[in-house]
Formats: sequence, C-alpha cells, structure tokens
Amino acid sequence: MPGSCGLVGDAGALDDGLKDTQGLFARWADADVAWEYVRSRAMPAVLGGAKQLVAAVRHTGAMSFLGNLVWLIFGGLLSALAYLFGGVALCLTIVGIPFGLQTMKIGMATLAPFGKKVVEQPNANSMLRIVFNVVWLVLFGWEIAVAHLVWALILAVTVIGLPFAAQHVKLIPLSLFPFGRELR
Repeated sequence: MPGSCGLVGDAGALDDGLKDTQGLFARWADADVAWEYVRSRAMPAVLGGAKQLVAAVRHTGAMSFLGNLVWLIFGGLLSALAYLFGGVALCLTIVGIPFGLQTMKIGMATLAPFGKKVVEQPNANSMLRIVFNVVWLVLFGWEIAVAHLVWALILAVTVIGLPFAAQHVKLIPLSLFPFGRELR
C-alpha cells in the first residue's frame, strides 16, 4: 500500500506523530514552557534517584556506608576486580563455571561488606553443594581464607584497621564454603 510502512502503521499516524514532535519543539522555544517541563518531569526523576540513595544509606546505616566507601578506596575495589577477573577466567572452562560464579559472588561481596552478614541458604547442605564445597575448599578456598586471615592480622595491628580486619574475618567462611552461602 503506497505511503504505508509495515512496521509503523499507516502514513497518517506517522505524520501525526511528526507534527506532535514538531509542536513540542516549538513550545520548548519558550523558556517558561521548557522550565515547566524540567520541573514537572525531569526533577522528580532526579529527586527520586536521590531519595533512593538516601534510603539506601539509611537502610545500611551511615557508618556502614562510610566504611564501605573507605573499604573501596583502600583496596576493596582492587580485591573485587581480582575476584571478578578470576571468576571470568574460571568460567572460560566448562568445568569451572560453577566455581567461577562463586568467585564472582565473593567478588561482589567484597565490594561492600560493611553492614552485611553471611547467610546460609535453606538448601545449603544439599549433597551437590557439599561436594562442590569440598572441591572448592581443596582447590581454592583455603588459599583465599588464608589471604583474608593474613590481611585481618595485618589490619588488626592498628586501631583504625580493626573494623576492616573484622570484615576480612567475616569473609573467611564465605571464602571457605561459598556454595549455599551469601553475604546479605
């Protein structure tokens, strides 16, 4: 059919939409109309995002937020990136996919450990997860746990480092047995 596009519909609807768009731009030439649009549509979206950030800080607590921020600046981000890189490397092999996913889970947990705790899932002790946890413990888990323990001991030397040492200690059980456990 001439003047029609199968994806859009008939040409009349397309022309009406184009006229509406042109009308919108013509109205925006007036600064008051533009400000009204920004005030009524854009600002609530920005304020909604800011409200969500404030709610997240209130939910986790200001001190947890501050602790996570300092944690990220002084090594947490590098640790998380290392875990994520290792997880991707493990996922390159078919056999390593379950272990790579757990490595990435630990990496995400190291991004913001303050205000969270290790939670065991209801089916954490299923036979398959126990087998995977034993394989994990032998191949990867003990090395990661020793690294967290060493960093906890180093950080515990100073008073300022005690909260960060506690976070490393919190990550040890997750690094030993990641299947069926997570940081929430």
